[in-house]
Amino acid sequence: AGTVRADDPALTVRHVDGADPLRVVLGTAPPDARVHPCLEWTGGIDDLLDELGGRGVMQLMVEGGARVVGSFHAAGFIDRYMLYVAPALFGGSDAKAAIDAATADTIDDVWRGRFDVVERVGDDIRLELIPPLVPRKEGP
Repeated sequence: AGTVRADDPALTVRHVDGADPLRVVLGTAPPDARVHPCLEWTGGIDDLLDELGGRGVMQLMVEGGARVVGSFHAAGFIDRYMLYVAPALFGGSDAKAAIDAATADTIDDVWRGRFDVVERVGDDIRLELIPPLVPRKEGP
């Protein structure tokens, strides 16, 4: 919901009328947010996926900040990462990580997937990464 408040995304499909997805906000969206109508979810990710499965949703695109992506990543729920890299650089000692996850202390601790697609899209590059097969963590 923090990203919804900060960025006010519409989360729609462009150039295809009537193809907008079910939009899900983790938390609550401001009443005037462009993402409405949406499902506002305050429970856990496992329960959300059960709810969506019950609605017949078999595929999910997760778009969010480092904490949201980190939660799905840690749970082993991601089967493909799609990253868009623009020809722009910024930095700073307080820059945010793309995934909120444990710090890799050594090169052996770095998460590694494999590139499936590398494609130019306008001025950007789209990278599709397939994660390694990691057993899904069970727990509360």
